[in-house]
Amino acid sequence: MIIRKEIVSQWLASGSSPVDWCEENYQVSGSIAEFTNTLSNIMFFLIPTFCLGTGVWKSYARYVSVGAYIQLIFFMIVGISSAYFHATLSLFGQMLDEVAILWLLCVSYSFLTPNKYRPKQLEGVWAHVLALVVASCLTIAWFVAPQLNAYALFVVAIPIILMKVNEITVYKNPATLRMAKVALSLTLIGIAAWIADKFMCGFWKSLRIPGLHNIWHILIAISSYLDITLFGYLRSLVDTPHSKPSIRYWPGKTFGLPYVHCRGTSR
Repeated sequence: MIIRKEIVSQWLASGSSPVDWCEENYQVSGSIAEFTNTLSNIMFFLIPTFCLGTGVWKSYARYVSVGAYIQLIFFMIVGISSAYFHATLSLFGQMLDEVAILWLLCVSYSFLTPNKYRPKQLEGVWAHVLALVVASCLTIAWFVAPQLNAYALFVVAIPIILMKVNEITVYKNPATLRMAKVALSLTLIGIAAWIADKFMCGFWKSLRIPGLHNIWHILIAISSYLDITLFGYLRSLVDTPHSKPSIRYWPGKTFGLPYVHCRGTSR
């Protein structure tokens, strides 16, 4: 019984996480620690719910890979985990939040990285094996130094940023150039908001602004989905050209929620 109480106190108790963002706790609701930081995860729910409900990625899953559906599920798990963490500020919530992001990144690399960015030895099933090994090792490492994991996640995400820069400056594919620029811009602005919330908290409080971490959530959710679409298209265009991919939008023809539509044949 004593051990159980210690586990609850260390892992599940509200405020047991060493991480606390700029937003004042329990100001809006007595049961939600960081109200705006919790609510701002809504995009992580809305986007995958719409995509899975309407089946806009169905042709991609049929002709290229079911990785799109796996991505969307992890996308939603990140939102659930982040909302739980910011609502409770518990150590268990922090673990769920950061480990979910880690697995989303690793799954993204394994399913969506075009082969032009991979060593030949890491194509096919070996990409998934490596992602599983890396994600598992970093998950274990989380328990060693949980206070450093948020910074480690940025390091893991660096290749995605570099690939977007490369697509903009080197390849300049007309079909994806605008999307790559928007995704990169939102990512960089989101990172700036994350840093500003972390290290300029006193300034935002003096302006009676509840921090900027909520803005980070919204921007990174949108940019992450754009990344899924961008690299899903590039992967299918180069590595599975028989799928005949194109980027479409809902509800308009040139603006709205993007997705990859395939009209080819399976190999």
